[in-house]
Amino acid sequence: MKKIALANPPCKQDFAGRYEKYFIRSGSRWPHYRVKLKNWPPPYLPFPFFLAYSASLLRNKGLDVQVIDGVALDIGYDEFLEKVKKINPQVLFYEFASSTFDKDIELAREIKMHNSSVII
Repeated sequence: MKKIALANPPCKQDFAGRYEKYFIRSGSRWPHYRVKLKNWPPPYLPFPFFLAYSASLLRNKGLDVQVIDGVALDIGYDEFLEKVKKINPQVLFYEFASSTFDKDIELAREIKMHNSSVII
């Protein structure tokens, strides 16, 4: 059975010392960032409808599907990478956005170094 992962990768940036920007992509029509206290959960998170719809359709086809919402989990890159490694998917559907494109590409390259997944 094909193992598939759907991912909304994390993207956070330090901002003004004790704060950080966190980027909203999945579930939002317009990707943007919000500011929160470090080590506090994000106060605003839209539901990632596209990830949920896709997961449901793929599961209905009998595929083994895991979803990782790095923004909602409020995790960093290292923890996200560990989750992808643990799932070890054959295919990784990875949500990119223009506002975080450079970080998203960097993380995708890191995933490729540790996993043979096809990244879409």
